[in-house]
Amino acid sequence: MTGIRATCSTCGDVSLTINDLRLRLCIETDQGEFRFRCNKCDKVTVNQISGPTFDLLLSTGAECYEWHLPAELYETHEGPRISHADVLEFHSALEDLDAFESAIASLATDDKF
Repeated sequence: MTGIRATCSTCGDVSLTINDLRLRLCIETDQGEFRFRCNKCDKVTVNQISGPTFDLLLSTGAECYEWHLPAELYETHEGPRISHADVLEFHSALEDLDAFESAIASLATDDKF
């Protein structure tokens, strides 16, 4: 089995087998990355890799998953950006069970949905 050396941000260099890592390829950008769970500290590490390195790992038997950028990136957005104050207000509203239930009930009666 092929030995692979990778770097964990906590433990430093670690030795892996091809079965210890997973490749991901973004279809739109053709950018590759690999992820592994450190066999010392159990932390997951993700690193971008170049095409030749990606191809080499793929050819040695690494599993590869393809993914797409989220469709929301291509949507047209109207209105102001969400501010930090908006997030805090939303957080407070979630803590108020009566307000939350009222908001859910209003969605159920809204003709848009």
